[in-house]
Amino acid sequence: MEPTKTPLTEEQKLRRRAGRTLARAMFVERIKETRPELTAEERKEAWKAEGKAETRRAMRYLRKLHGSGIGLTVVAADAAGTDADEAAA
Repeated sequence: MEPTKTPLTEEQKLRRRAGRTLARAMFVERIKETRPELTAEERKEAWKAEGKAETRRAMRYLRKLHGSGIGLTVVAADAAGTDADEAAA
């Protein structure tokens, strides 16, 4: 029988979410720059193929930033839009 895995803590879940979000954002910018001819569907397929490696890379970046004393803060979705709205005005 396989041993039961310990459930993730909220902090671990947020850290993974931040890593995936950072990875996806960096991937989209890079793919638009290097392969602008791709359609949205082709970009989705490329993300499926490369997403896991990109997420690992982003998690390493986050660990290095944390080690340097720089951290990210997760904000509520309603609060996230306020800065962008103010900057656009």
